[in-house]
Amino acid sequence: MIAELDLFTPLTRTTDPETSRAAGRRQSWESLEYQWDVIVKALREHGPMNYSQIDVKCKWDHPKAARRLHELVRQMRIQATGKRTPTHTGSPATVYRADAMKRRRCANRIAYSHGSYPCDREGQLFVKELGAWFCRECLREVEVGV
Repeated sequence: MIAELDLFTPLTRTTDPETSRAAGRRQSWESLEYQWDVIVKALREHGPMNYSQIDVKCKWDHPKAARRLHELVRQMRIQATGKRTPTHTGSPATVYRADAMKRRRCANRIAYSHGSYPCDREGQLFVKELGAWFCRECLREVEVGV
């Protein structure tokens, strides 16, 4: 039996005002994936940075990157370095770096009459409960119980 999949951490905290929680509910998958990819690309191209520096490199309004960093850490796409550097306000903030570029294969095995073979699509989403990457197609099958 598969538990309900927690694909990433909640977009809001329980202490956030209702306006923030409503904004979190409006966030689309496509928008999240785009933001995640832009952050990882910026870290790969420009090296380790804090959220404020990432916002500047991506030409985003503050604090857009800060809201996505914990999700990328949970997906194991970036890591906190343990260092802190000043933000645009002078406050110290954690510096993040992109993990080494690696191809993530979907963990699903596709059954056929004589056994099974691994899915050859690239894994796009990390499912924490299963400890593995899955492509969207296989994840949909897992969710609907096919």
